[in-house]
Order: sequence, then structure tokens, then C-alpha cells
Amino acid sequence: MLKRITLLVLTVLLMPSMMLEAQSKFIRKKADRSVVTKEDSRELIETVLLTEDFSNFTAGSEEAPDGTRLDDADGYIDDSYFNTPGWSGLEVYQAGGCAYITFSEEYGETGMIITPLLNTEGAVYIRCRMRSESPYGDYVGYNICNEYFEPMDSNNAEISNEWTEVSWFTSAGLENSYIYIYSYESNVFIDDIEISACSLSTPTFTEETNITDNSFTANWESVDEADSYIFRLYAQHTAAADEIYYYADNDFSDVISEGTIESPEVVAEMAMDYNNWYIYMPALINGSIGVTGQYSVYNQYGLMQSPVLDLTSDNGNAVVSFTAYGPSMDELSISLFSNADGYYDIASNKTVALEGEGWNEYTVELSGGMEDSYIEIKYLGSGYVYFDNLKLSQNISEGEVKVNNIQTDEIETASLDVVVDEKYADDILFYQLQAVKYVWATDEYTGEEYIVGEILSELTEVRYAPTNGIGVNDVDMMSEEFAYFNDGQLNIYNPNNLAVFVYNINGVCVYSSNDNGTARRYFNNGIYIVKIGEKTMKIINK
Repeated sequence: MLKRITLLVLTVLLMPSMMLEAQSKFIRKKADRSVVTKEDSRELIETVLLTEDFSNFTAGSEEAPDGTRLDDADGYIDDSYFNTPGWSGLEVYQAGGCAYITFSEEYGETGMIITPLLNTEGAVYIRCRMRSESPYGDYVGYNICNEYFEPMDSNNAEISNEWTEVSWFTSAGLENSYIYIYSYESNVFIDDIEISACSLSTPTFTEETNITDNSFTANWESVDEADSYIFRLYAQHTAAADEIYYYADNDFSDVISEGTIESPEVVAEMAMDYNNWYIYMPALINGSIGVTGQYSVYNQYGLMQSPVLDLTSDNGNAVVSFTAYGPSMDELSISLFSNADGYYDIASNKTVALEGEGWNEYTVELSGGMEDSYIEIKYLGSGYVYFDNLKLSQNISEGEVKVNNIQTDEIETASLDVVVDEKYADDILFYQLQAVKYVWATDEYTGEEYIVGEILSELTEVRYAPTNGIGVNDVDMMSEEFAYFNDGQLNIYNPNNLAVFVYNINGVCVYSSNDNGTARRYFNNGIYIVKIGEKTMKIINK
């Protein structure tokens, strides 16, 4: 039961300058099964974004709605009828303290009411009361759309001839979103709309434990509402000389599978993440990740997609290399996407024909990298292709700083043992955390529960990783600064000629002196701990 709004309606409603390509995406969608969110008893942080009780809809009544249509030829409704300006709709009438939405004979479908433009980025609950005029009830639904009215998410619920509390959940909102509510067949009454953003408490880190040269245990206080936590570890690298910097260097040696090239292990969920890369329609064998092309006839292609990266180095040029095993002459489409005007578009693309007969090496040079870019490797064939030794790199210059997310884990406990690869030994390591709560729905036919979205906390502040027994987060930060960097040279205020010790991020003492005034050396970019007597100060050389 897919309902489409005609292009004529779109032309009338709010979008006089909208392109036809965007218009064709503006649909009203009914899901195959009704979803009713299952909220548990634990408290969430909710922020009300919008409420409307239709108290200014004074004319008419439920038994005899007013006959004057409120929406004008462009779909706008006068702001005086609402608590918040900017509402619009189609076939909207007053009904004595609630809204009455009728069937449009002109367009052959039911009307709708559309919220003002809202910031619904994150997780949002949409709540209202609705009543069908039909004695048999009806399905009602919502769509959440971007500012160009392209739908991001939609869902429905079943209501009766009596007032029904309706609640929908979505995590597909954007900074600028519209939400519109409608029925499928009958006229409908709507009242008490409330749209709320919801989040979790931000986790609080506690002191690290089990600290060694290359490992530590990150700890934090549990968030009662959380189902799990997302831990992200970053490495900040400063080039000591001109070099090749690798954003990805995956040999897939940790992929353990009983799948074979002839009969790979297919992931039931049709998608997975690996080292922050998104894999669509994966096929696993031991020591390799592949993708399938069995649905390419439906224009559904297996692909591997990098995280969003800053690819501005080397004038935006990047190199993708890998070995692959696949059917001879099947093609891979390798693209660099960049966000230039608020949306991602292909900046450059190369097509590679597989050579067949075993594993072969491929290298592709792409251009057009920007601050927000990602790489996509798409399989255009109909069989299976497997990848190994996947690398993504750029040339960077001496002194250039790159930050890369080197580890992402989702865990249910309030601690995580972190082991750092030796290739990051000279980098500054820091990490952040986010709490997650999943929102579930129940399939009305099977009774099975499934996840429809997630609620996230704010990211914690950056916390720097300790090694060699010295922490850089819980030092005694003095109210007065006694050390600062100037053009890479450390300046220290030490009038009492106390012993001075300077430690790097790894806890190694890199300078000591009993002199006051300026330190007698320059320092590389990074984080340092300066200790003078009993005073300790964290300082960053940028």
C-alpha cells in the first residue's frame, strides 16, 4: 500500500521551485507492518521541540467541522491558528479544538498536516492523538523529510473511530526536517501533537587501569538507561618527514570463517562493519571479506565503503590498492565521494576489470578529496568478489597532522581493554564514548520484536590515552599557568629554581632542568606533562 503524492500536489505545496527529480522522491509510504514503539520504564532525557494543541481551532466541532479550508493555494496556513508559526497542509479544517483532515477530491487522496521546519537531528518521538471518521478505523502515518521534502523515514499505525494515542519513533531526522501526518483512506481528526528529541546521559570516564607501554583499560560509570556503549579510539599523527599516510591497511587476518571461495559465509543481516568500513551484502571466507553481486539484476550492488575522512592532503589525491579474487572481466567501480555543497557527490571514479585466475593486485588513483570524503568500491558483477590487503593512502608533508579513527567497539560493559598497534607508538592517542539505547518494535503478525532505531548520548569530551604509568587526564591542573609554548619552544615560570620535568604522552621524560625561564630545547607537536615541585600541568604544543 504505497501511496504517492502527485507531482501536481507537490507543485502546489510549498515547493514552487523544486526540481522534478526531487519531487519524484516525495512519497507517502505505508510500511508492510504496523510499528508500535516499546518504551520501557527507565527515564530518558527528552527535550520538547514542538507542541500543538489546536486550541486556536475554535470554529466548528467534531460532530460538525467548520467548512472553511485553512490551507491556501500554496499549502500555507495562517500562523494565527498555531502556537508555533510555519505550519502547512492540505485539506485542513477546524473542528472545535482539534484539526480535521479530509479527503481531497481534487487530488484523489487524503490530506495532511505538515509541521514547521525543525531540527530533528538524532532520535525523535512523534506523539499525537488521532481519530478516524470511519467506523472501521484506518491506518495513519507520518513521513520525516529533509528541507527539500525528500523522505528520510516513514511509518504507520492503526487507529479506530475512538481517539487513539499514537507514538512513532525515528532516528532519521536532520538539522532541517519537516514531519507530515496523514491517514490512508478516511477523514481523520488530529490533536495534541508533541515532537520530542530524546537522548541518554553522557557517560563519565574514571581513571584508566592496567596501564602498560601499549595497552590500558578504559573505565567509565554506567549509564542506567544504556543498552551498550560505542568506544572510539583515535590516533593523531604528525609527519616527521614527507611520507605516505595510511587511513586503512587491512589484511583481514582476523576474519575467521568456514566459508570458501566456492561457498562463502553469507551474513544474514546483509551488512556489517569492519574497522569502520561499511560492507553491504558481505560474503566471508577465512582471511578475506568479499561481496556478492547476486542482486545486481535489481540494481542492488555489493560494496565496501570507507568512513568519512579528511582527504584534503596532496591536493585531494588518494590511492586505493588491494588484491582481489573474482570472475574474469567482471568490473569494480571505485569512487571518491566528496561533500562540496551540503551533499555527497562523486568527485572521481575509476572502473577496474578483474583479471580472473586467482588473486591479482590493483591500484587506483582518485582525485577530488575534501574535508568530508569517503571511498566506495562497488562490485558490478553477478558472482562473488573477495578482497585482501585493502589500503587507502595519501602523500602528506612534513609537519602535517592527520587524525584517524583506528578502533571502534560496541560493548555492554563499563570498561574495555585497549591494545594499541605498535605502528601508532609515536602518535597521540585519545578516545571518546557514547551511550546507546535501542528502541524496539513488535511485529503485529508474528509477535517478534526487532530494533527500529537507537537513542544516543552526547559524545564524551576527548580523553587522552595513558601509557607507562603517567596519566594526562587527571593531573592537578593549576589555576595559574606556569608553562606555555611559543613557536615550539617551551617557556616555564620557575622563580624558585625547583626541579622541572617534562613528560611526553607516553610518560617518557623528555626534558629536565633546575633552571627557571625558557626551556633549552624545542618540542614536537603533542601533549606534555610539566611538573615543577608539587605542581603539575598538562600543556599542548600545536
